[in-house]
Amino acid sequence: MAEPAAAAAVGGVSPGPVKYPPSEYYRVKLMQTVFEVPKRYTDLTYHGSGAFSSVAKAMDTVLQRRVAIKKLSKPFYDPEYAKRTYREMYMLAYMDHPNIICLIDVYSPQLGHGDLREVYLVTPWMDADLKSVLKQYNKLSEEHVRFFAYQMLLAIRYLHSVGILHRDIKPPNLAITEDNDFKILDFGLARKLEEQLTGYVVTRWYRSPEVLLNWEHYGLPVDMWAAGCVIGEMLLGKPLFPGEDAPSLILFMCRRLGKPSEEMMAKIQSPSAAQFIRDLEVGEVAAFEDLFPEASDGMIELLRRLLQFDPDRRATADEALQLPIFAEFASETAKPRNLPREPLNCDFEGQNYGVADWKRLVEAFMGSFTPKLSSLSADASDDEEA
Repeated sequence: MAEPAAAAAVGGVSPGPVKYPPSEYYRVKLMQTVFEVPKRYTDLTYHGSGAFSSVAKAMDTVLQRRVAIKKLSKPFYDPEYAKRTYREMYMLAYMDHPNIICLIDVYSPQLGHGDLREVYLVTPWMDADLKSVLKQYNKLSEEHVRFFAYQMLLAIRYLHSVGILHRDIKPPNLAITEDNDFKILDFGLARKLEEQLTGYVVTRWYRSPEVLLNWEHYGLPVDMWAAGCVIGEMLLGKPLFPGEDAPSLILFMCRRLGKPSEEMMAKIQSPSAAQFIRDLEVGEVAAFEDLFPEASDGMIELLRRLLQFDPDRRATADEALQLPIFAEFASETAKPRNLPREPLNCDFEGQNYGVADWKRLVEAFMGSFTPKLSSLSADASDDEEA
């Protein structure tokens, strides 16, 4: 997918055609948020909000399906916010995989009519996220866990094959339809692996040891650890490592997995962190078979391969998909649709533009965006109002 040339003079980027004339918009106030939407989207209802956005549910009268309309909060507050805005829409537009959310539409009421202030992203509506499913059903059957884990790993393999690190794999960012289709959501924290990635990422309970121990750099294994945490939580009905801070999380990990090997200890860059682990009084370490008494040998093997203290020993997504527990899906795993069709160019990550320049790139992207509708399910039966 071509991106507006970041290496070119940004001022020369064309904003592209106006997608919706001003007469096509109407306003709806949901809770404390005003949504300005094109007339193709009707029946808006409030869904929720977070630090970076508010979300409404709507009906897309063009595609005849339910959609989620995400209004970004302060999309151009400063250069970093503006870059995040561009990154999220760019990565979402690239996605073309059945287990990753796709971008249906991206718009701004100000596009072509003045200074860009608002950005809206439109994606397929998902019936529920894994967090709400676990709240309703507590733990899940191994059959469901295996199928969900398989779909999650397919999506992670797709991302990792083009060097995208999601960095926020957790139950609220994993959506499930009534037909048990599973999709990864929210690419607000995602990054291209070519960057030097440091600092805390991932919600606390799903952080890998190398993130907690402040390794100078981390990589794709961060997502694999989080995937293992999610799989364990689906089986257990509660988080595997429910610590409140880094020390308590490391203690939970040692109680579940045992202390790290000396080989792993030698890789810890902080002497104080290494000494902290050596001094921990862990007590008896529970075997995985006792922690998950109803799990099959294949599921235990999957968890062991993913929940390795040492990121160099952690299974990759491709290695995990080759494990015996997923043997019956082998023909599906090899299908071309489960692999990227083209490389991902993230040259923009190296740019330090000001807000005005990022706005021009966002405008150009909006004007030229075409959705990859192949990512949408052909079956519209699940788009009827619940």
